[in-house]
Amino acid sequence: MREWHIGASGVVYALAAFHFVSGVIRNDLRLLVLAIVVVFLYGGMVWGILPLKPEVSWESHLWGALSGITAAVVGVILNLALFFGWHVIFPHATEAAPFSGGFEWFYALISVAAFIALWKYKQDIMKVIGACAAIGLVHTYIV
Repeated sequence: MREWHIGASGVVYALAAFHFVSGVIRNDLRLLVLAIVVVFLYGGMVWGILPLKPEVSWESHLWGALSGITAAVVGVILNLALFFGWHVIFPHATEAAPFSGGFEWFYALISVAAFIALWKYKQDIMKVIGACAAIGLVHTYIV
């Protein structure tokens, strides 16, 4: 039997889960309240991810919620990666002056080389991280 999944309720589940998990991770009360209000107004969202009613597309609800959770976690990881990368390349940067101080050319070149190794040459990420760490240690303690 073929089943059709019509509607945007999966997207509502994704957005509600995204806002809730983002609020928990970032400790933001506004996002938590927004997610709880959506869950309350949308009516029984928690029960929508369970196969209780055969006429309801619970699969899209479940996968929408899991997609929202994944997007929130990946967003936090990406935010941290950009934050740390920025402060390695611009070590004296502040929020008021994000480009102040010097520019670390060596670490910027390592970043570009790592990107090329991963993207173009499809190298294993653990090998690239290890090589970058070794090069950085040699540069820091020997040069």
